[in-house]
Amino acid sequence: MRVLRLHIKLCPTIGELNKHASYLGYKLSRDTVYHLFQLRESAKLGKSFYETPHTKVFLNKKTRVLVLCSGACILRLLLENFHVISLRVYADRIVAVVAVENNRTEESLNTLRNSLLLVEEVNPAEIELTRTDIETLMSLRSLGLLDYPKRIKLEDLARLVGRSKSTISYRLRRAIKKVIEAAV
Repeated sequence: MRVLRLHIKLCPTIGELNKHASYLGYKLSRDTVYHLFQLRESAKLGKSFYETPHTKVFLNKKTRVLVLCSGACILRLLLENFHVISLRVYADRIVAVVAVENNRTEESLNTLRNSLLLVEEVNPAEIELTRTDIETLMSLRSLGLLDYPKRIKLEDLARLVGRSKSTISYRLRRAIKKVIEAAV
């Protein structure tokens, strides 16, 4: 397993929206990525922005929250090909810390080759994980809790390892927090 920090170019639509809005986050469904933005008071988007061929845009005029729906998004490729540990959207790029199987690294990176700005290796030795952290993460990986779609539910994983759901959830969050703190 390799841990990488990927710097990825923003798609032009999100790049343009970042000039007029604050990025709130994303939600992923089976075939669509929903990006949420909070429009600034002074923001005015032309009618052509709402009529793009690959996206749908919805705006709540009262709250000024804009939802951008896209089936062809770089985040979809990222989530389909890597175990995403953390993800941040900046004004000019996306920075993601990801884990990938050693034998799938090149194949996974090739899916993003036109959008990658920089790939950095994160040294796992810098991450101070306990034996329990490592066992929890290995279980998550091998049983598919981090896959999209999930191959196992947290409740089922807890039952398999003979622990409560809250214990497994706590161990998972603690281990992932250590990985994130070491990587960013």
